[in-house]
Amino acid sequence: VPLILAARRRVPKVTHRVAEAMSGYVLDWLRQGRVDLGLLYQPVDDRGPRSAALLSEMLVLFGPVEAPPGAAFPPEGPVPFARSPTDLPLILPSSGHGLRDLVDEAAVAQGVRVVPGIEIGAYAGIKALVEQRLGFSILPAHAAQAEVAEGQAPGLAVDPPLMRTVHLAQPTDRPLSHAVGAV
Repeated sequence: VPLILAARRRVPKVTHRVAEAMSGYVLDWLRQGRVDLGLLYQPVDDRGPRSAALLSEMLVLFGPVEAPPGAAFPPEGPVPFARSPTDLPLILPSSGHGLRDLVDEAAVAQGVRVVPGIEIGAYAGIKALVEQRLGFSILPAHAAQAEVAEGQAPGLAVDPPLMRTVHLAQPTDRPLSHAVGAV
């Protein structure tokens, strides 16, 4: 939304079409010429699109205000990541989703295995299930920002910190229009 608002102020005659999907689909759309720009969570530098890092975001342990039945709520402060996948009931996207792949890579580095009790691909669904006290999740801080700010759910830092980088990808096999360049 902030991007569209800024673009509307600067180039009001440009029409915007925003499509949302997992990074793999967005990359395919770029390669097929179906979209002009894409936001991805992995760098890309091949014959089709190329990417540049835009920002890094922290991932947080997102949980209900009250611990799920049978689960101890993590203490305040950074939660050891090695504890998250083993001691807490997790709600995560399925393997192949960029967020899940990042969590799985961190688990391997910590010598633990991630076995979520529930797998669901949409942040809204994850947050609704967490709200129902069915478990905890690991989400980008921005995805949990509203619930944390309103006191509906805590967003706890993980130790070591989990970060992911957002990349702006664009095609290299066709020229960018003036409208795309302006955006």
